[in-house]
Parts: sequence; C-alpha cells; structure tokens
Amino acid sequence: MNKSPDYGQDLNLEVPLFIDTDLEVDEHGVLNLKLFIYTDESGDSPQTLNLPFYRMTDYIVESHDEDQDYQQLYSIANELVKESERIREVAERIENSTSAVADLFNTAHVSPI
Repeated sequence: MNKSPDYGQDLNLEVPLFIDTDLEVDEHGVLNLKLFIYTDESGDSPQTLNLPFYRMTDYIVESHDEDQDYQQLYSIANELVKESERIREVAERIENSTSAVADLFNTAHVSPI
C-alpha cells in the first residue's frame, strides 16, 4: 500500500472564552439549560445556546442504563431533588413576603400559580 507522506502541522489556538449558564422555562413549558458563550473579555453580545434539560436527562439515563450504574442515577436524582427543594423554598419565601406586603397595604395578592 502506498501511503502518502503526512505534511500536516499541529496547531494550538488560544481563544479566550467565558461561558455562563442559566435555567429557564420557555413559553412551551420546557426547562432549558441556557449557555451564554462570550468570545471576548468585554462581555458584549454572547452566543446563546438553548439545550432542553430533558435531553441531558435522556443522555444520563441512557448512558447509566447501559452501564447498569444505578448508584450514580440515585446520586444524581437525590442532588436534583435537593436543589429543587432549595429553589422551592426561596420561591415560597418571596411569595410569602409579597403576600405580607399586600396585606400590610390592604391590597389583593394574586399568586403567580
């Protein structure tokens, strides 16, 4: 077999990146992981990537199911429950605070849910 010579050159590029994340529920009720990718230090005009959270969940479940790694699945599920409860507690505190202010000024408080 005649193999052609390799004239390639390795190249290492340094690109300054900053990535920020957020969770947001869209207008269709889908929880999305939002990635904001900044390619410069000024912080202006990031590239935004929306990743539906269920895609991450699907990947986690499928990969650990193939490996039969139920312990890691339990660990991930437990951590998600803990974080869910923490978010819920803050939401309740804010809602209760808003209700208290409405009661103070004798106005009606309408729950967002």
